[in-house]
Amino acid sequence: MPESIIVIGVLGSHLHDLPEARLQEVAGAPVVIGAARFQKEALALNPRFVAISPRLSDTLTSVDLSRGAVVLASGDPGFFGATRLLGELFGTDRLRIHPGPSSVAVAFARLGLPWDDATVVSAHGRPLDSAISAAGEGGKVAFLLSPENTASRLAGALCSLGRGGDTMAVAEHLGDQDERITVATVEEISRASFDPLAVAIVIAAGTEPVPPGKRISFGAPEQRFVHRNAMITKAELRSVILSKLDLPPVGRLLDIGAGSGSVGIEAALLVPALEVVAIDKDPAAIAHIGANAAAFGVALTIAAGEAEALIPSYAPFDRAFVGGGGIDVLRLAMRHCRSAGVVVASYASLDRAATAALLLGEIVEISISRGARLPDGGLRLRAENPTFVAWGTMP
Repeated sequence: MPESIIVIGVLGSHLHDLPEARLQEVAGAPVVIGAARFQKEALALNPRFVAISPRLSDTLTSVDLSRGAVVLASGDPGFFGATRLLGELFGTDRLRIHPGPSSVAVAFARLGLPWDDATVVSAHGRPLDSAISAAGEGGKVAFLLSPENTASRLAGALCSLGRGGDTMAVAEHLGDQDERITVATVEEISRASFDPLAVAIVIAAGTEPVPPGKRISFGAPEQRFVHRNAMITKAELRSVILSKLDLPPVGRLLDIGAGSGSVGIEAALLVPALEVVAIDKDPAAIAHIGANAAAFGVALTIAAGEAEALIPSYAPFDRAFVGGGGIDVLRLAMRHCRSAGVVVASYASLDRAATAALLLGEIVEISISRGARLPDGGLRLRAENPTFVAWGTMP
């Protein structure tokens, strides 16, 4: 009589979080079948690993499973997973299933929402309009996405149906270190890029809202950044600049004349789905930006060269901070920023600040005085140089 086929559900790409009993089953199996992402860790346990290629059905029928096997599946294999196919091919009596958390359950958990009232639709192997029709028009709907039907493509289709203002959450790499949850409007999601195997949750207007994600603090001390000769945006000034940028949940930000990269780095920390491009012509600054981005654990696009040449190549963008380069660079950033985007600029000189205020429409002067200890232990205030911040929304 054929031996059992053990099906183990795995959240994410790693096996190390599985219980010891499951790891022993992997190690002792006559053959282990799973997606290529499991290959490295599975081979460390068992050299008899077979990667699924190109489809699970092809792999299952090409391997001798009479002596039993372990199949590594994604999440809960009984939820739009491998269980149905395995049962059809080998019979349910041969299956021993150890389910993991489903990606849909984890996605709703990350949002802090119940999902007993949600509709779940798979967009694998079916036309996108068919999946949307099956989902209906209201409430909460989770879509299991595919390389053909991505989050941005789904969002674009929903926009064409007049649902651009609905809320959409995209959950990527669930269970892995680079897990990312992005919450935005459907229209905003349509303009961004995501992993093709993500989970998307669409919540119609008027339905239970998605709670805002946890925000980290910003305005990190200058001492946390590598910089040259105090050429860094002061922490308090950086906080004001970030508030005026009004960062969107997705999109592209240009940090022009980035220096240490502090503004762009903190923007990336605040909004992980935001693409940040740091531009500077100084090779030393470019090195500092790279070192600081690595230290803070964020991924930036770092562009070395003159702003006049680089700004058009990254257009259109949704936000821009001009920290150097003068009024000509500001005009160029304004010209290439997306309509309804925001441009912010800072200046130490009053004449440039006044011109920037005329161009952008808003200005504030920031004066910072920091406490400093006197020799006798008393406290005085030490004034920093005042800086002007101008900002405006593009027509």
